[in-house]
Amino acid sequence: SSKVMDSCEPRWSPPEDFIVPIVNEAKDKCVVTLMDNDMWWDDIEIGYFVLKPSTYIEKKPGEKTREDIHFHASGSGQQISTYAQIEVEVIPSALASMSQEQRVYEYERYTPFVGWAGKNLKTKEAKYVSGDLTRTGATFEEAAPAMPDGFVEVQSWAPVPVTDKEGWMFASDYNATNWYHENSVTSSVRRRLYVRKVQHSTLEGILASGGNTRFGFG
Repeated sequence: SSKVMDSCEPRWSPPEDFIVPIVNEAKDKCVVTLMDNDMWWDDIEIGYFVLKPSTYIEKKPGEKTREDIHFHASGSGQQISTYAQIEVEVIPSALASMSQEQRVYEYERYTPFVGWAGKNLKTKEAKYVSGDLTRTGATFEEAAPAMPDGFVEVQSWAPVPVTDKEGWMFASDYNATNWYHENSVTSSVRRRLYVRKVQHSTLEGILASGGNTRFGFG
């Protein structure tokens, strides 16, 4: 998953999405581990929790379950106060690839007396970059992923609000690994993430009809 820096109460925005295939509904389990990222030393495992597909497998396709799950300390296994807010949805395995989230990053560079602007970027720094880094461009349209054949838009392009409605995050370098929610004296580049959601035109009808009996777990 992505990292949330400098926070004792991390919130992922947008939330992390995982689609996990299930082979044995009774025995399979999904273990989610919370790590403390360390720039200089090995990351430290803080805790974990376990999701059992058998808990959710009787849900109807498309039905979402929201709940708070407490972590267990990695050393003792005892429940701790840290918890995660999760949303679980059971979907037919064959339909897992029929819903997609497309992403585009927008970059700007800071220049004294000018401020933040895309025109301040260096020659080899693209203003817009697709989430999978395969498309770049000076305009949003050049970098935006194409609509897959047979898909329709269910949520239009919009910036993801991280700390405010504009969604900017900051770093000292265009190719930085770590991006921060707040601007600082060392910040020279900022970026924000645009997301749109698309799904296959037949998905809604299949889910409404109940799909098939083989389920994915997400």
